[in-house]
Amino acid sequence: MKKLLVTVIALTAMSLATNAQTQKFKLVGQIVGTQKGDTLRFEKINIDYTTEPGFDVIIGKNGALKYNGEQEHIQYYGATYLPVDKTIVYSDKRWINILVSEGTTNIQGTRENIYYPTLKGGVYDGELQELLALENSFFRIRNGYNVALETATANNDTLKIKEYRDLFNNFYYVPSSLETIGEIKKLKAAYHNETPSEYTAHIAAIYGEYDEKVEMYAKLTPELKESYYGKLAEQGIATLALTQPGQMAPEFTLLTTKGDTITLETFKGKDLLVYHFGLCPGSMQIDEHVAGLFNRNKDSLNVLSFVKSKADLQAAHDRAPAGAMLYGMDMKAKFSGMLNHPWQHEVDGQGASINETFEDDYVLKGLPYFYMISPEGKIISKGYSLQQVLKEYNLRK
Repeated sequence: MKKLLVTVIALTAMSLATNAQTQKFKLVGQIVGTQKGDTLRFEKINIDYTTEPGFDVIIGKNGALKYNGEQEHIQYYGATYLPVDKTIVYSDKRWINILVSEGTTNIQGTRENIYYPTLKGGVYDGELQELLALENSFFRIRNGYNVALETATANNDTLKIKEYRDLFNNFYYVPSSLETIGEIKKLKAAYHNETPSEYTAHIAAIYGEYDEKVEMYAKLTPELKESYYGKLAEQGIATLALTQPGQMAPEFTLLTTKGDTITLETFKGKDLLVYHFGLCPGSMQIDEHVAGLFNRNKDSLNVLSFVKSKADLQAAHDRAPAGAMLYGMDMKAKFSGMLNHPWQHEVDGQGASINETFEDDYVLKGLPYFYMISPEGKIISKGYSLQQVLKEYNLRK
């Protein structure tokens, strides 16, 4: 049934794309500090966080950008900065996130904070423009710590590494940040409640856990529910409903990296932690804690880890120079630990054809991600935070 719903989502997207009238759009703006010939590469972001090729915008003189294009419907993109001189621009964001609609969207920013631009026009008008400007100004502070951490790492300045790593990692938890985050959440809630828009529909389709999606979808007008992202949000909610706490975990048959065939029945009788990990700083930081949790609870806990491509992880390990650091972590040592977990059951998404559906069946979008499943095979808790997943599991079991 789960695969049927995934198929329905895909068919819905295809149907909406086919029936929609082609939109003409224009991107204009300026990124101060960039060079003529630099590129912004736009990729379409799907609701499962996979991407498809979009288009390139070549930056002109004085950082000016201008692009005229067509698309089948309003589209969410991620834009990556590719400088001509191939220098690295450090950021805690992967790309510029932008929802492009019919008409003109203006992008204003700087090379240093290129992934936190100011967006105007298109869907970014009025209250939404002001809200996102406030949010970006807040997150630019955290990005500044990230840049400083990278500089300290390059200079092998251990004191500064610790200082900026702590500032970066604790950014969301200091009182001033908690106050600002609370204010931003209130402003977002007010915007989506009072003036829901196509931006609201795309948030409901792409972001958040099940409860958040349901709440956001309920704010949409009937017209927005029939929109491109409104339809995708509806189907996404139906899919996520099958993997909520209280539901029986989806059945699976997988081939492990050791060559063993396993099913959900393999783990009956013990708690099961499903651990989705990969090439990201979050996985690198939490991995040793997952290993420690397993080693302390071997008698009562099974771990099933899933990596989309173990070959990519091995390649990253082999490429990492000895002593290379990332956020104060020894990259080679971290990758080595991720390649040699202490538990028996690990699954490579590219290791066998029967493994290819697991990521969809368990709706594994981000990294790292966790499920706690009871000895009887019931989902008890799930989420991005291991600490929170374990806390909720102990409360609910």
